[in-house]
Formats: sequence, structure tokens, C-alpha cells
Amino acid sequence: MGDEVRLPLVAIVSLTLTLFAVPQAVRLAHRLDLLDSPGGWKTHAGRTPYLGGAAIFAAFAPVSLLLSPDASRFLPLLAAALLCLVVGTVDDARGLSPSVRILTVSATAVALHATGLGWALFSSGAANLLVTIAWCLGVVNAINLLDLMDGAASSVAAVSAAGICVLAAILGDSADAVVAASLCGGCLGFLRYNLRSPASIFLGDGGTMSIGLVLAGTVMALPFKDGLGALALVPGVLLLGVPVFDMTFRVLSRLRMGVPLMHPGPDSIANWLSMQLSSTRLVATVLGLSQATLCAIAITASGAGDQAALVIAAGCSISGALLIGVLMMSGFGPQPAMDYAAQSANGPSLRRPRIFQLIARLNVGGATIQAITLARVLEPRYETTLLRGTEGAREGNMNQLADSLGVRPVLVPGLRRELGFGDLRALIAVTRAIRRERPVLLHTHTAKAGTIGRVAALLAGRRRPRIVVHTFHGHVLSGYFSRSKTFVFSLIERVLAKATTRLITVSAEVKRDLLSLGVGTPESIEVIRVGFDFSAFDVDESTQRRHRSQTRRELAIPEDALVVTTVGRVVPIKRIDRFLRIANLLSDIPGIRFLVVGDGEQRGELASSPAARQLGKRLVWAGFRDNVAPIYFASDLVALTSDNEGTPVSLIEAQAAGVPVVCTDVGGVRETVLENRTGRIVNPALEDDFADAIREILDDSSLGNRLGYEGKRHSRNAFSLHRMVTEVEDLYARLLSAELARPVGPGAEVGRSRDLPWRSGRSRDQTARAMIGQKK
Repeated sequence: MGDEVRLPLVAIVSLTLTLFAVPQAVRLAHRLDLLDSPGGWKTHAGRTPYLGGAAIFAAFAPVSLLLSPDASRFLPLLAAALLCLVVGTVDDARGLSPSVRILTVSATAVALHATGLGWALFSSGAANLLVTIAWCLGVVNAINLLDLMDGAASSVAAVSAAGICVLAAILGDSADAVVAASLCGGCLGFLRYNLRSPASIFLGDGGTMSIGLVLAGTVMALPFKDGLGALALVPGVLLLGVPVFDMTFRVLSRLRMGVPLMHPGPDSIANWLSMQLSSTRLVATVLGLSQATLCAIAITASGAGDQAALVIAAGCSISGALLIGVLMMSGFGPQPAMDYAAQSANGPSLRRPRIFQLIARLNVGGATIQAITLARVLEPRYETTLLRGTEGAREGNMNQLADSLGVRPVLVPGLRRELGFGDLRALIAVTRAIRRERPVLLHTHTAKAGTIGRVAALLAGRRRPRIVVHTFHGHVLSGYFSRSKTFVFSLIERVLAKATTRLITVSAEVKRDLLSLGVGTPESIEVIRVGFDFSAFDVDESTQRRHRSQTRRELAIPEDALVVTTVGRVVPIKRIDRFLRIANLLSDIPGIRFLVVGDGEQRGELASSPAARQLGKRLVWAGFRDNVAPIYFASDLVALTSDNEGTPVSLIEAQAAGVPVVCTDVGGVRETVLENRTGRIVNPALEDDFADAIREILDDSSLGNRLGYEGKRHSRNAFSLHRMVTEVEDLYARLLSAELARPVGPGAEVGRSRDLPWRSGRSRDQTARAMIGQKK
């Protein structure tokens, strides 16, 4: 049988056997629990069998032995490949030290040299042995590194094997050609299962090690002619050009960034192509065609003589160096803001992931506290930029908190609470910021910022953040607007939820509200309660008494008066009008005072209302306060009369100060206040009951002390800053790991932004302000 018949037959038989062997390997892997779990840079979502390499080996090895005219010659190579397959599979299942794999490949290289299958380039046997060991280590690791995408590794291996087969046939080595042809067929058969979405099986480390060794061995076995000598390495390297180039690029990029060479990461040519192309099939096709071109050059070089081989080697080296330089200059490589955030625990991160926190305005409230606090406490682990809008005339702001924490917010022009043409300006500014700086994660707070930020992320196209998170600090989908506006806003939130990686709510009640409105799914919404720094409340009793006296003198409140306080914005949803009516029901208590801390659009209207006039001097308007702890120390009870709340900050702070609370039964109140343990919770429609609850606590000092003591313990246990930060960091890490492990490209649900370093010569804050075009 001539080679022109034998070689196609060998490839077809091997391909057919692989198509049969892979399903059996899948069943065996499930039975033995040989499944690869997602994590780090693995591009799959579920546990997947990794015996694909074993299936290929089971198909091509028998074919090679049965149909080769000189089967015994390649028995050492197949035995060595089998050893690599076993060691690599054990590594997949148990995890071995890299040194074990290196020793295994080195030992197999020594065995190949001893059996005459190693390089024979020099007169010195020691030199040939060293070159054989280095060659086998290089090729095996080059194929293994390309294993970031098994379809890429298999397609390149198939084409390389085809090139080896053709060259071996030209040079008259039928035995080598049969082994290469059978390996080509096996790799092509494997692609039938691996290029599915999702892939049904992987090569595994055992597969890439054994395939890499067979490729290395068949190249060494080629009887190069025309006195090439050491220059025989030129066609040999070209026959495996794509994986060798990929490995070279990885080594250089990691040396440049100081990343450990054995550390997992995204700096792979397959990964770069997947950013540019729409499917793994296209990636495999492009890499296969590239390898086919290099194989054609290798075949030319093998018969071109030593001078032509030198020219080809120089040309390919220069071209490869230029391509690596272009990739380096483009920013591709181990980009620390993306790659080592979702790393496994194998190595240290080099730089921090870049995150944008976006909030509509720094008005007084829990959302602002959370956004500023996260921007500060996450900074050691994440490069965080806080983007903010402008507050209304009477909203007040929390700039002092940002300054005290060292947070420098960046102003987004046009971003404010009211709807208007400024929203378009804000949308353009945020979109430009995302496209230019490419944060890996965008975290939005409050409704307006959530809409602007998530639409901007979509408009950023291929440069959009890989993770988009939105926090509902309560919601505006009921009680805020007319029925028609509420319907529109609910529809917008439902649409945006589909383009959001994860929704966060500050209470389970808010999550239930959103689900009832059709916003998100149970799996897409995560509850993370707010957290606070309670250091301002952790003072001794003498300091508390001093704050109490000073604050009461400042507000002209008698020292012995009973003070009922409400803290919040004076806006319709907070129902300060209800508080005033309840206050009038309690006005018969001698010396009682009612304190309103906050400001807002209703201040003037309510201050001149009949209820306020009836209270007279018993009603005190304190306005906004930068330091609220003394306000709580000066209070005997804190009331909240809102129609809707996410997690009411005033109740948490009051409990932290040891003050009993009475509140309406809305939103996340029941997750904030423990009924009859830290306060009373009343139906918002029953104002008489609300007044009775306040009266009961004020009349019974022992009851008030007990509620205050329990409230202090509860607030620190349930709403600690450490707990919130830990949960947010855990969420970020899980989302980064899951998203970075997904296949990338225009067809992906979340875009793959190639995160570039901050522009040289400018600090992060300077860069952020430049991109927005505003100063603080």
C-alpha cells in the first residue's frame, strides 16, 4: 500500500475511532469523577470531563502500531506519551507539583534519546541529549499553555501533525508519517466534541502532555536532508510555530510584568483572538490556518539548504518579534486589573482590579455612606474611582465624610436627581469614561445612577466592564411617582436587570418587592445588608452626657425635656407630615420636644403647616448635621414615619447609640429593628398606635433602657462595616472568577474589556478627572 493511500486511510480510521472513543471517555470520567471544575482562567461554567486526551491516545496509538510499516521504532515514543498521559491525568485529579511534570517530561526525553528518537544535530552525544530534553520540555509546555482553549490546542496539534506527516512523506519516512497522520485524525475527531458550546470534554493536562510529546518526537524523527545540521531546528520549530510563539509571548510578557512563569493567566494568543472573534470555532480556525502557513514554510525550509534556512529563520524571528512587540504595546498580556483578581490561590496579585463606583449624588443618606465607605475600604484591594453627580439645592451633601476618609469623588456633569437634558450629558460622560479607562467592574448605586451607568456600559460596546453590579438601596418603584411613571420605571428596571451581572438589595424585603415587580430573578439578586463604622458611637458615658448637654443647649432644648427625634430628608416619601401629626397626639406630655434633623423640598411647606404651628416651640428644626452621633445622644427616642425604606440608616444609628426606636412597618424595617427587643414597629396607617408606642416607652424608663441596650448589641452584630465589606469583596471575587472564566468575544453576554494600565505620568485620580473633563 502506497503512502498516498495509507496516510489518508490512517487519518480517517483514527478520526473515526476518536469519535467513538470520546463518548466512552465521557462516561468513564463521570463514573470515576474525573471532572474539571471551573475557576481561574478555565473557560467553562460547569464540571466537565477531562479525559479527551486519553480518548485521542486510545484511538491513534493502536492505529499507529497496526498501520505503520515500522511500528516497533515508535514504541518508545508511544510508551513515553502514555506515561505523560498518566502523570498529567493524576495532576488533573490530585494536583502535582510542577517539578513532577518537568521530571516526567525530562525522563521521557532521555528515554527517546537513548532509543535513537532524539535530536542528532551535533557530533556530541551530550549536546544532543540536552537539546532533546530542552526541545521536549518546550514543546510539551507550549501545547499545554495553549490548553487555555482546548479547541485551539487540538486544531493547532492537528495541523502540525498534518505538516509533519507531509514532510515525513516527502523525506521518505513512512513510519513517522503514519504516526503523525493518526495523531492528526485523533485531534480532528476530538474537535467534534470540544468545539461545542459548552464543550462536552477537555483534553486535560494528560492530553496536552502526551500530544505535545508525540509532536516533539515525530519532529525529531524526521530525517532532515541537505546538511542542515543544527539548522534542522528551523523547520522543526516552524512545524510547531503557533504554540512556540504563544509560549514565547507568555514568557516575555510575564518577565516584563514580574509575573511567575507557572502562574495561570490570560496572556494567551487564544485568549487575545477570542476577544476579537465571535466564537471558539473561529479562534480554532484562525490558529489552524496560521499553523498551516508555518508548516508550508517549514517544508520549504527543509529542502532549501543551509543559507536559505538561515534567511527563513531570520525572517520568521523578526516577524515574530515585531508581532510580540505590537501585542505588548497594545496592552495585551498579564493585565493586573483583570487577570490576577480572579486568580486561584497559587500566586500573588500584582496590581488591583479597577472599579468604578457610580452614584447620582452625595446627598445625605445610607446609599451615599455606603458608596463612600466602599470606595475607601476597598481601595487597598481594588483601584476604585467614585463618580458622583450634583445634589439639589436643599439636599445637603456628605462631602465632609468623603474628605475625612480620603475619597476624592469625580464629578459627572449633568448627573443629578431631576430628569432632564442633563441626563444625556451624563450618559455621554460616563460612556466615555468607561470606554477610555475600561474598568473591569462597574458598581452603581441609586436609581438614576443605576440607569445611566448600566446604559453607558452597554453603549461602551467591546470596552464595557466585564462585571456590572447595581445596588438597590430601597427602590423608587412604589410610593414615589404617579402610576404611569412607576410603570415606565419598572419596565426600565426589568430591562436593565437583564444586562446586569448581579443585583444587590440591602434587605430581603426589597428583594421580594423587586421580584414581585418582575425585576431580576431569585438567582440574580443577592442580599447584602449595609454596614457602618460605629466608632463615633463607641464613647464612654461621660462623653455621651457631654454631647447630650451641648447639643440640647445648641438647639435650645431643656436638659430635662423628653426628646423624640426623626432623622432624614424632608421629602414626601419620608412622611414628616405624619411625624408632625403624631407629635400633636403626644403634645400633652410635659416638656416634650420633637426634633426634625434634615432638610429637603418640603421643609418650608411643612414648617408653616397647621400641625407645625400647633406644636409651636415644642418643634425644633435642626437641618442637616455632619456629625449625627451627638443628635442621637441628645434624644430619648427616634421615630421613623416613612412610607418606604430600604434599610433605614437612622434606625441603625439610633440603635448604635442605645436609643429605642418606633417605626412604620415598611420596606426593610423588620430586618433593621427587632420587634419588642430594640423598638416598636407599627402599621403606617395607625397613627394613634404609633403615638401609643412612643408614649409607652417614654413613660417606662426601664423599658427604654432595655430596648436601647438590645439595640446597641443588635446594630453592631448585624450592620458591622467588616461584615459588609467582606460580603462585597466575596461577591466581587466570585463574579470576577465566573466572568473571567467565560468564553470571550462579541457574542458573550458580558463584554471582555482589555484593561489597560493607567496612563503613564498621571495618577489614577488625575486620569479619572481628565476623562470626565471636570475638577472636583
